[in-house]
Amino acid sequence: MATTTIPYDMKLFPTSMTWADVSGIYNTLYLDAAVREKHESEVVITKHPIELGADITDHTIIEPRRFNLTGRISAIPLRDAGDSDILFGESNRPVAAFNALQTLQFSRVFVTLYTNLKTYDNLVLQSLSADQDWQTSRVLDFEAVFREVFVVSLPFTTIAPDNRALAQVPNSSIAAEMVPEVSVGMLTPRFLQPQDMVKYTFIPTSGNGKLPIRGPGPWLY
Repeated sequence: MATTTIPYDMKLFPTSMTWADVSGIYNTLYLDAAVREKHESEVVITKHPIELGADITDHTIIEPRRFNLTGRISAIPLRDAGDSDILFGESNRPVAAFNALQTLQFSRVFVTLYTNLKTYDNLVLQSLSADQDWQTSRVLDFEAVFREVFVVSLPFTTIAPDNRALAQVPNSSIAAEMVPEVSVGMLTPRFLQPQDMVKYTFIPTSGNGKLPIRGPGPWLY
């Protein structure tokens, strides 16, 4: 029976993680062995009927991904990562690694995880556990669960005061120029009905008042 040899040229890299601590200093931890990795992703689908032709994405929710890692740090490094490894020069690597992981967890900062299947950004170390017995007292065997945090950014702009509208303040004869209190998104204002009023800061353009006053305004962004 003929034997077929399948070439496997993929270069495997050690599982590692990088994070910036609360001081802004970047740290990298290389595992001596990734005993087990579990990649989890899930989409929650509605249990209720949906209308024919409806966009299914409106009825499903993407959950943050989870990554379960079982790793080992030995007393003697199995690879030379140089001074880029946070454990470089440590006399007791297992203890130093455990302290570094706990500090990472309690600092609640983002960590980037590098695996052979995928690189994960914006993870937070959710849980950490370590087991030792008389046979493994000189190594660190740990289990860590990382959870993804969704990070979004929205475009915004600051609207400078102008004379585009005179707001009619209910129960008052003061004509005011509206000045938004905060920077708002790049949206188009629309005129509202009195029952939809929201609060803005007003600078009077007539009357006896000289200081900004608060009142409901007829503009919404």
